Amino acid sequence: MQWQSKRGKRLWAATSLRSRVLMFLAIFFTASALGALLDVPRPIHLPVPYLAVNVALFGIMAVVFGLATVLDLRLMVVGVALNVIDGMVGKWATQAVGATPLSAAAEHRRLLGDTIASFACVVLGYFFFVRFIHTMARRHSVLNAEVTLAKRIHEALVPVVSGRCERADYYGRSHASGAIGGDLVDVIDGRAGTTLYVADVSGHGVAAGVMMAMLKSTARTALAEGASLTALLAHLNRSVYELGRPGTFATCALLHLNREGGIHYALAGHLPILWRRAGSREVSELGVGGPPLGLAESERYESAFVDAEAGDVFLIITDGLTEVFRRDGREFGMDGVRAAFDGGTDSPEELTERVLAGAARYGRQLDDQTVLAVRLAAD
Repeated sequence: MQWQSKRGKRLWAATSLRSRVLMFLAIFFTASALGALLDVPRPIHLPVPYLAVNVALFGIMAVVFGLATVLDLRLMVVGVALNVIDGMVGKWATQAVGATPLSAAAEHRRLLGDTIASFACVVLGYFFFVRFIHTMARRHSVLNAEVTLAKRIHEALVPVVSGRCERADYYGRSHASGAIGGDLVDVIDGRAGTTLYVADVSGHGVAAGVMMAMLKSTARTALAEGASLTALLAHLNRSVYELGRPGTFATCALLHLNREGGIHYALAGHLPILWRRAGSREVSELGVGGPPLGLAESERYESAFVDAEAGDVFLIITDGLTEVFRRDGREFGMDGVRAAFDGGTDSPEELTERVLAGAARYGRQLDDQTVLAVRLAAD
């Protein structure tokens, strides 16, 4: 059983020690006001020393219950125990000290004291709540500025890729699930031809975005030096593995259009590349490759040749598209992608936007989504 709620974990991770202290002080004093107010309707008032203890216990119980909701639910037992102890001590104090009804003047002074104590606790609770909100707002402002900057950097690193190389028209776009994504789409023209690829880093957010930037830089450097698809994947695999971060990996799908006319592709744990022939409109899945990048220090990857013709269309996607669910739990899946692939024209831009729109209509986006469409042009 999970003894810490997901919301509690997020709150604990998002707050500093100072902000937590301010939050619990606010809870303490706000709840303490209730301890003082409960003395007002009593026909026989408790001794002042016990009342002070009662007020403090109310605040402590509230803090314990607050800690239970954000840290460990088992602390609820401690809060209940403090409540029982408070009741037992109150009963003992009433019997042992022998509290008696007060005179009218003394009753007035006692109620005035209770009111002042309650008011003071409320004011202190309000003060600490305001300080807590101010601290969180300042922290949020700093984080928001950093995220905005990171988003701009991400947009510069993963722009929409659109154009025409020597042998094909292409269009690719990445739609992050948050401010920063871990998907990458890129097109590189080299001496031997054009390489078009999509990569998907595990997770999303800042960490995935940083790794995505590293993969892009590494891939461009390796391709500039004339690396083949298999050599490129082996190099990327070592780069991810050497980071030494358990549970971190990436998948990749690549197409290489040789200047001599050949087309090769390779995969690293990625979804198959969809290939639609211009004549028959038949859609095939290209799935030759190897494991995801970064799982082991040394991996072997394969590439394969595709005998394609002018007008053939290739589609590369990430699993953020297939893993879109409706309310009834049904997945968009490859069938949904195929349905979007089959309809409409073969324009790479229209095809890409059609697939993204189809997933958006189907259900809520949970992960980064990337589509790259490539249509072979006539020689």
